[in-house]
Amino acid sequence: MADRQFRYRVRVVTGRRYSRLGPEERREQILDAANALFAERGYDEVSIEDIARSAGVTRGLVHHYFGGRKDVYLALLERLGTLREDQLRPPRGRSAQARLADTVSRWLDWTEANRTIYLGTIAPGEDIADPDARRIVADLMSRAVALVIQFHAEIAQDSPRLRYTVECWTGLNRAATRRWLRGEASRESTHELLVATLEHVLRTFGSPRGRPTPPRKRTS
Repeated sequence: MADRQFRYRVRVVTGRRYSRLGPEERREQILDAANALFAERGYDEVSIEDIARSAGVTRGLVHHYFGGRKDVYLALLERLGTLREDQLRPPRGRSAQARLADTVSRWLDWTEANRTIYLGTIAPGEDIADPDARRIVADLMSRAVALVIQFHAEIAQDSPRLRYTVECWTGLNRAATRRWLRGEASRESTHELLVATLEHVLRTFGSPRGRPTPPRKRTS
């Protein structure tokens, strides 16, 4: 009997030592758990208790590493920004249309590779109730809009009017990308939709006189 109790205590202690994580690993574990919950339920439906339970830690430990729910979410947005910045580059292609197609292709590649973090952070857009979190998402969107316009300056001239229109287009982008990631649409149809609408927006609202910029004829 005593021997069984001794072996049981050894197993418990050994298991705890084996699962002990360093501060950075524990922080990442909590972020991963929170991210999965945000992707499944949305920001407003997830509590600190939910995050702690999913990560297998106490609520106090979540507060120790992050503070509140909003701080966890902001840390995820910071992680997302780092991932995006590591992969940003001007689009490639011999024509404006080809470069637009490349922009959208790389966007879909990235969201597919980072499906959970995208669905848990950016996909809800401005539907998040918390004003600070909503402000961070809006800032990320604004930076993305500026880059899209910069990358396709040959067919669109930057202006407040164009930025407003492209920001509205990002709402369509989020809805289409979200449906594709959830298996409700094909990648091909999503790519086609986003390329066609982005080109229309850039050419129509990127002209100083409000006239669409005509596609350039290909030269042999």
